[in-house]
Amino acid sequence: MAFARFNLAFAICLVGCGGGADSVSTRLPEPPGPGSAAPARRSDWVFQDVTAWSQLALRPTRAIEAGITAIDIDDDGDEDLLGPAAGRCEVWLNRGDGSFWLAGSVGGGVGSTSAVGLVFVADVLGGRPLDLLLLTIDSIELHEGNGDGTFVSRQVMTPDLGARGLPMVLTFGDFAYRGQLSLFAGALANNLESLDAPTLPALCELGFDPASAGKPRSVYLDAAQSRPTPDYSTTSPSGLDLGLNVQSAMSADLNGDGLLDLFVGTEGFERDRVFLGTGKGAFVEAGEALGLDGKTSAMGSDFADVNGDGTPELMVTDHFTVGGGYLWELDESGRYRNTAGERGLSDLSQYSPWGVGLIDFDNDRDVDLFVVGGGAMPSASCTGAVQERLYFENDGTGHFTRRTGADGTGLDSLAYGRGAAFADFDGDGGVDVAVSGVGIAPQLLRNDLQRGGWLSLDLDYPWYRPAIGAVVTLRRGQAALKRWVTGTPSWGGSSSLRVHVGIGDWPAVDAIEVRWPHGELQLFGGATTGERVTLRYQVAGG
Repeated sequence: MAFARFNLAFAICLVGCGGGADSVSTRLPEPPGPGSAAPARRSDWVFQDVTAWSQLALRPTRAIEAGITAIDIDDDGDEDLLGPAAGRCEVWLNRGDGSFWLAGSVGGGVGSTSAVGLVFVADVLGGRPLDLLLLTIDSIELHEGNGDGTFVSRQVMTPDLGARGLPMVLTFGDFAYRGQLSLFAGALANNLESLDAPTLPALCELGFDPASAGKPRSVYLDAAQSRPTPDYSTTSPSGLDLGLNVQSAMSADLNGDGLLDLFVGTEGFERDRVFLGTGKGAFVEAGEALGLDGKTSAMGSDFADVNGDGTPELMVTDHFTVGGGYLWELDESGRYRNTAGERGLSDLSQYSPWGVGLIDFDNDRDVDLFVVGGGAMPSASCTGAVQERLYFENDGTGHFTRRTGADGTGLDSLAYGRGAAFADFDGDGGVDVAVSGVGIAPQLLRNDLQRGGWLSLDLDYPWYRPAIGAVVTLRRGQAALKRWVTGTPSWGGSSSLRVHVGIGDWPAVDAIEVRWPHGELQLFGGATTGERVTLRYQVAGG
């Protein structure tokens, strides 16, 4: 095999490494459908578990890295599912009704030296089809998408993470505003030297103590300016601290200056970091200056306008935190303060949440909250807490009330939950949830809530997808609804590229405004409830 070596002892294996059939995935034939109608809707159940009917059969994994991705990977208009199973990434394509079939897999499996744990999706190569970014114990694999759910291996990147480092999370963004996504892979300290197989045992079996395990080295990757398939190599941007125990990361405009920033959630109960982007590929750490001084064991994060004032809040899920975790809200002075308890989220104190979504599940124009929780993996030496899924409904003012549903709802299953990915799988205008966990097969929860009107918006940005950093504003008369496009919210995977907006009892909106990632503002016409609208970037003079 031929290797090109970069700084930080970062090895890049180019196309053809590994050779043979593994470098190109193939699409399997579609088997017959489920053979029966989908289960009847039960609004009193809130979310209904339709996993068995959907034919989703991703196998359970023991790995701590048990993420899941919900995205239209073959660009046919239907949201698909991708996740780790038996050390590979399995691709489950949607038949169009919310049922799935196994179309193929990517990766060498549990017998290989690189078993897949987390799956992220974006157009990182700039060719329009969506590409795969797979995190394993010791590598980041980049597979170029063909646009039909199959892939060609492009790079296997093996970073030097330092002692006991484990790549744990990935996010991306165009921090230098050059039309190309950069990648940040956060690393978590772990007893890697004790592993004798390419799958992770329970953390308890490793004797993991993040407070004393040392600091691994996270990785920042930039693409060379080459087309059509740029190669990624490591770099160390000014102002970005790569020596942190990282378990969560997301790119978003955190201080409202129009530039893309990087939120890094730490493990080991130290202060999370906010790296403000300069717009030139450099960063300035400003967490304390912005009031973000919580010492966490951060798992997931999301970013949305909770109270309808036009300014987004930052939700950070944490481990059994007094007061319900962290809901960071900007005050008039431009500093964040934690309002989780006063906004009704104290109930989260008894949980260890991971995947999270601030999404308008009932389409009433305000964002609700969905959380997946679970303690450490069970083992012979210790037992973590199995936990149910949690749904909190927003009353329109930013105050949340937990809803549990009737007995039998999909919310009451107990598991070691990890990832949560969000998409409208059956096309009925309600955002559904795919849940991953440790030692369990993924679960598909259909949104059975009583709902208002909605719009589904596709942002056609010519340089990359998703259009990270874009802000979408819907206007009706003097009223406005805003949604932000961020890089890899929740935990462990990617969610739908579509911007879902509940519009309640509005029959239509008058206009849609998009501020594109590079700052240009464009105005589009109105839309009627129930429409799926493509908002295409308009080149000046085009």
